[in-house]
Amino acid sequence: MSDNYSNSLETLGQTLSNIQTRLTTLEDVPQNGHVQTIHIETANQPTVEIDGPVHEAFHEIVTYVRNNENVCMVGPSGSGKTTIAHQIAKAVSQTYFSTSALLTKEELMGYKDVTGTYVTSTLRRAADEGGVFNFEELDDSAPEAIIPFHVILDREPGRPVDFPDGMVEMHPDFRVLAAANTYGKGADRMYVGRTQLDAATIERFAMVYVDYDEKLEDALVSNKDWLKTVRSYRYAVESLGIRHVISPRASIKGSKMLAAGLTITQCEDALVWKGLESGQVEKIKNYAMAQIMGG
Repeated sequence: MSDNYSNSLETLGQTLSNIQTRLTTLEDVPQNGHVQTIHIETANQPTVEIDGPVHEAFHEIVTYVRNNENVCMVGPSGSGKTTIAHQIAKAVSQTYFSTSALLTKEELMGYKDVTGTYVTSTLRRAADEGGVFNFEELDDSAPEAIIPFHVILDREPGRPVDFPDGMVEMHPDFRVLAAANTYGKGADRMYVGRTQLDAATIERFAMVYVDYDEKLEDALVSNKDWLKTVRSYRYAVESLGIRHVISPRASIKGSKMLAAGLTITQCEDALVWKGLESGQVEKIKNYAMAQIMGG
């Protein structure tokens, strides 16, 4: 038996072991979600409180933001990046602003219309008023639309930024977050539409990975049987290498819809499978069941 073959078997065995451990851990999921008050302490900053629960990456990200560093949250769809951004704005007592994927620099910076009147943008409002600006879907934007953002990411007190209507001094309470599904290296197997970001863009951010936080999911999902089902499917998809996303959105929304009177089949079709080919669905279900029965 070749060393490569032996190593492959060992890797596969470890993967299956990890998944089985996670499936077994589902038996220990608490039966009631909880909300707690989080005390945020950062060096040389006043302590603030925010109603939780919060993502496991929250404390790292808020530390960067409270010290005026740009953060790009990188992680799979449904991992909670937008929720974190809203909570960060609350934690630093600032207004929340956001924009999604952009194709032109005018969408980012604003522009002058045919009459010469400046048409503002969300970024410009945040620059004027102060607040947390969250650039969502950063890696789905056109690279040329992001280039003008560099001088803003490099902002310094007292140094104005060139907007279409003139030089503007950034508000001292202006902060920047961004969210992406990739590290800016371009499309991958899961996120085929993502663009490659300029290295100069990536270099201006602290890149923080935001994965699915199962403890947070525990706290947000009241129907624990549904949660166990969704996670078993998620682990099966991961192990089988199927290109399909089953995020905590499925467990959170499904729990609510089951409480509202929908059936499990309806929730699975609408929130878990979402048109996935029937043979793939059957394969996932069979694998998940085999792992559960094997435990």
